[in-house]
Amino acid sequence: MKDIIKKYRKHNFFQNGAIVITSLAIALGVNTYILDGKVGEYLKTSVLDINGVEQTSDIYGKVSDDRKTITLWTQKPMKHVKSISLSLTYNDSDVVIKEIESIIPETSVTFLLNEPGIATLFVTFDTPRDLWGETDFLSVEISKNSTGTAYLNILNANFKDVEENNFLLSTSGILF
Repeated sequence: MKDIIKKYRKHNFFQNGAIVITSLAIALGVNTYILDGKVGEYLKTSVLDINGVEQTSDIYGKVSDDRKTITLWTQKPMKHVKSISLSLTYNDSDVVIKEIESIIPETSVTFLLNEPGIATLFVTFDTPRDLWGETDFLSVEISKNSTGTAYLNILNANFKDVEENNFLLSTSGILF
């Protein structure tokens, strides 16, 4: 009977050892793949340093050097635009929106403050326009109450064309 128990313990020890060694090999492989491969480059990239990462949103915000103005701009062309609507969300204890004005002439901007920290903007063009890629269309003057990083998210962006069709636009958040 003792021979069977010794054989079982020996077999169990080798089986558990194989599982431990295989697990370590897989962990090291995944770690190397993430930290040294392309996946690692994307994980290590911060929002403020997006070099080498393809930008795919339709609407972006760029922050001025003095951190007091955010300019909203379109990444992709839009044809026969009659109006653009979007919502801005932010922490109202950190950020105050002072003024919003259109960069494009012959345009009216309607600003609705729905709830603290949520603002809806309607940009209406007097005549339908074609907006080509990388076109600035809105300037948002802000002030920050804190010295840390503040966030402003662009949500529910869409545009309406001359035929009254609504087109959903993808957006990006802003850190400043």
